[in-house]
Order: sequence, then C-alpha cells, then structure tokens
Amino acid sequence: MSRKRQRMEQFGEAPKLKRQLRPPEPWTLKDKLIVCGAFAAGFIALFGGPILKSVVAHRQIVNRRLAAWEERFRLSEAEMIRLRQIESKFHGSGFQIAPQDGSHQQVDAHKRELSRAMNPQSASEFIKFYHKKNPCGIR
Repeated sequence: MSRKRQRMEQFGEAPKLKRQLRPPEPWTLKDKLIVCGAFAAGFIALFGGPILKSVVAHRQIVNRRLAAWEERFRLSEAEMIRLRQIESKFHGSGFQIAPQDGSHQQVDAHKRELSRAMNPQSASEFIKFYHKKNPCGIR
C-alpha cells in the first residue's frame, strides 16, 4: 500500500481512487444540429416533393401543348420561343397553392396575345380552333 493510502485510512477518510467527472450536458451543439437537421430534412421531404412534382407536371403539360400547337399551326422556332414566354407569364411556374381562375376577359386577352405572336395564317387558325373549342372565348 502506498503511504498516502495508509495515512488516509488512519484518519478514516475514504481513498479517492478516481477523479470525479463532470456530468455530461444533456444537449451538446452537435446533438442540437443533428436534431434540427433531421426536422429540416423531414420538412423538405414533406413539402418539397409535392411542389417539385407539381412544377415538373406543369412544365410537361405546357411542353405538350406547345408541341401540339407547333404541329397543328406550323409555327417557327422564333414563334415557339415567344409563345413559351407568353404561356409561362400567364400560367406561372406550376407551383400554385390555390388554382388560378382567370376571368373570361383575362383568358380572351391571353389568347389574343398568343395569336399576335403567330404569323397571320396560324393566328386565324388558332382563333377559329379556340372559338370552336370554347364558344364564349375569343371573338
């Protein structure tokens, strides 16, 4: 036995074999960051997935519509670029919390703007097509 230990036992003190450690903190910075990151990832997965799906679906619908117009009305590349700009300005990116309801006047103005971006022959076919499709539309 060491002298120190013998002396401690003589005076009735319990020997201190180990140094007492401080109790660990309940939440370290690393733990807090991990928990916040998990909540953020869950939030993004919960809302980001449907938003991304909506935007991609909207883009596909617009592309199909424009491809059909290009074939039906024999549009040039410059006209297609202009029509794509008009469509994206009117309909947006596809992320909508509430569906967009345009009045008849707004829809008519949009169709007229589309027809102005086309050559005259295609524009007249476009107006006839949409007037037949929607009688209360373009006049």
